[in-house]
Amino acid sequence: MPYPSWVLEKLKSMGLVSLRGSEQPLDPFVQEIVSSLKGWTNIEVYPCETSRASIDILINRRTSRALAWDSRYFQYLDAVFDIAIAEPELNSIDNLGRAYLARTADKCASRLLQRTPEYAFAAKQIQLQIIGANKIEPVIILNPARRNTMHQIARIWHVLHEVGHEVYQTTPMLVGNIDDKLKTILAALEKRQYAELFSPLDQKNLFRAELAKKGIVKTMTSRLASIRKIIAGTLAIPREEIWCDIFASEQLVLQLITRNIDHADAYLVLMLIYYSTATDLAADLFFNPSLSTEEYKLRMMPEPMAARADLRSEMLSASFVEFVLRPRGLDVTQATENWVGTHYKTLARFAEIETMSMKYVSPDFRAHVLRLTEEAYAKLDLFARERQQQEAYKLLRWDIPLM
Repeated sequence: MPYPSWVLEKLKSMGLVSLRGSEQPLDPFVQEIVSSLKGWTNIEVYPCETSRASIDILINRRTSRALAWDSRYFQYLDAVFDIAIAEPELNSIDNLGRAYLARTADKCASRLLQRTPEYAFAAKQIQLQIIGANKIEPVIILNPARRNTMHQIARIWHVLHEVGHEVYQTTPMLVGNIDDKLKTILAALEKRQYAELFSPLDQKNLFRAELAKKGIVKTMTSRLASIRKIIAGTLAIPREEIWCDIFASEQLVLQLITRNIDHADAYLVLMLIYYSTATDLAADLFFNPSLSTEEYKLRMMPEPMAARADLRSEMLSASFVEFVLRPRGLDVTQATENWVGTHYKTLARFAEIETMSMKYVSPDFRAHVLRLTEEAYAKLDLFARERQQQEAYKLLRWDIPLM
């Protein structure tokens, strides 16, 4: 698909742009989702592949908008889903940890290619050194239908979130008062403060308690506190992002019902998007030499990102209640807990995998890596630097013509 010149310039300003990305047709499933939202938006979607590896709304002088649909972003995200749902009996935790580390380092290096290629090269070298002689075995998935459903849910979520930006900018009457919406959500949450539903011996409850200790599954009290902070404006979250999270979470369940897509893993998908994004943020900040060690510690696991995850999960649960549970006459509290609790074991295993990668972005390790990278780069002449940059391109599959 040919790019309008302004779209191409916007993409180039954010990262390297691959020819192959524009030559691939847009996924028909994505095209169908966008077409179904024509009542809200007429935005054009452009398939692409960039080193930035992200999904973005591009704006041209406030008059023209486009959605850049980056295939590289979904390659990295789909890898997270595979790692999370891989059968424990057939996939060792060490191999999954190496696979997640490789995926995280690769994405981090890709995002560094345009800005600081010397750090992109360093990120790949660190990955190779850590993995060493340990070969990463294929991740074994015995339920490809579940994997495909998770991929579909993620794509619907991202279309809805990005279209939310378009709605926010062009149709303010649909947006309404965001603070009033948040207060309504808070009031609904307060009414759902209930005692534990499962006995202390329930396996689900044991996983839940362990996840709560790690801050992965939050108590009702902490989720309420997050939303109160959003309302109070004490967290640095743009109102537009809050609206997009609410809009996408409300509409996701309806989209799944309309398309007859199993909603069982919707909660898991949103949580994995959040946790993998948090890991990616830490990796990005790791190679930002302008940040002091203290600034890095403060920003690597930011509270605003966690609060947005709380908001998304609560809006998703509310939609699940109104559009699935109540119409079926099911016990709302019990069914909601069962729906969410089904994923505690998977999240606990994923947290263990994630921890294996996160230890390599610790503040102490960061100072050591930055110093070694800067010292090594300072010793290279211009020719050697160009050769290193080309090697980084090849390691990250960018040894192709660039737009």
